[in-house]
Amino acid sequence: MRIAVAGAGIVGLSTAWALRRRGHEVTVFDRGPIPNPMASSYDEQRYHRFAYGRMAGYAKLSLGVTKAWDVLWNDLQETLYIETGVLYVADADNEDVALSVAFARDNGLAFDEIDAGDFVRRFPHLRPRPSDRAVLFPQSGILLAERILVSLARWLTAKGVALRPYARVEEVDHDNGRVRVLGAWQQFDQVVVAAGSWTGELVPDGEELQPTRQIMLYAHAPDRLAEAWASAPALADWTVEDNFYVTPPLRGTRMKMTFDLPFERSDPNTTREASPAEISTVVGIARDALASFDEYQILGGRACYYTNTSDRSFFVRCHGRSWAISTCSGHGFKFGAMTGMAVADAVDGKVTASELRARLEARIP
Repeated sequence: MRIAVAGAGIVGLSTAWALRRRGHEVTVFDRGPIPNPMASSYDEQRYHRFAYGRMAGYAKLSLGVTKAWDVLWNDLQETLYIETGVLYVADADNEDVALSVAFARDNGLAFDEIDAGDFVRRFPHLRPRPSDRAVLFPQSGILLAERILVSLARWLTAKGVALRPYARVEEVDHDNGRVRVLGAWQQFDQVVVAAGSWTGELVPDGEELQPTRQIMLYAHAPDRLAEAWASAPALADWTVEDNFYVTPPLRGTRMKMTFDLPFERSDPNTTREASPAEISTVVGIARDALASFDEYQILGGRACYYTNTSDRSFFVRCHGRSWAISTCSGHGFKFGAMTGMAVADAVDGKVTASELRARLEARIP
């Protein structure tokens, strides 16, 4: 089939990869360069984890991701994942950590309870509180996001996929499999809409999708803590309201800090440059979580736009000869390869629209 993919983020490129492996003729359109720094999935690092607490849908969905990534690594001939482990720090009675431990135990995943004395010895760069509970989930880590996008684009080009940067899909004729690009209609057998925070503009029920702004702060640790960071797991600090995450600097990437934001609908066309006030907010949180934070060098900050649904589940729709996919709430990158393969199954008729929704939507719980 001739298939159009609107959007060249991780879902769009992964879907194009899975479809091309099956012999389809694929064209990928994007409003900017490929990869696009405005895309939701554009970043140096992204988490891969299994511990989701009350978000049980995502925890269950995560069990299938490793095999899908392994297929992709084999095609790309490089592994762009580092198993650092993810360290969860939370109040001793935190329900999410307890549920994550229970999920790990029930599914044969490793976890390591760390007592207060061992915590100080192993993680001198962090600032624990006496009441904290710390659990390390070692079968988790960091996906080198930007490099994955670049490598995927290179593979697709080599395999004959047509990449069309600076070619925004302005409208989709869902019933007839057409897309309007630069004012002209183009005909395809099927269309996949995977336009990230712009997906809502291209689908009939797009009002369900809420683009929201998240701030990422990059920093350089003091030299005396460099060794600790070099061997550190990624951090998920759940003592902070809305949660605080830190990825260590690895393979030339920068240390990144961010935290969850409340749902506030934003315009994804606005700047990705973080304002001084936004940077100051993240700095204030980091100062409470990281030891000697005033010695850190702030390298800058940028914004990312994720697309949320009311319950943070994925958005999957079929309209005529089109499919719309949005892996929402900042959790989508880790499911990228698996999502692409699942969408390819649907396009090929191997699963129905309802089966695809059941497979991907990860309803919570």
